[in-house]
Amino acid sequence: MLTLGVDVGGSKLLACVVDDDGEVVDEARQETGRATAPDEIVERVAELVWRFRAEGHALDGIGVGIPGLCDHARGVVRSSIMLEGW
Repeated sequence: MLTLGVDVGGSKLLACVVDDDGEVVDEARQETGRATAPDEIVERVAELVWRFRAEGHALDGIGVGIPGLCDHARGVVRSSIMLEGW
């Protein structure tokens, strides 16, 4: 089983594919900025999912970390001190 973990920050987007033991199998890092829009982040994450799948990683789940307040019931980010416009 492989899981994709994504860390969205004010300076980078870090994505790691990990196995059941928590070992990093693959990773990708992309520079971002505080003004990187939510729709651009979503597009980049989707591209990374396709890339990892094309490289033969059968992903079973995805977790995303965002520096801010999330409304879990609605599935949205309410605000972030690190990301403008979120």
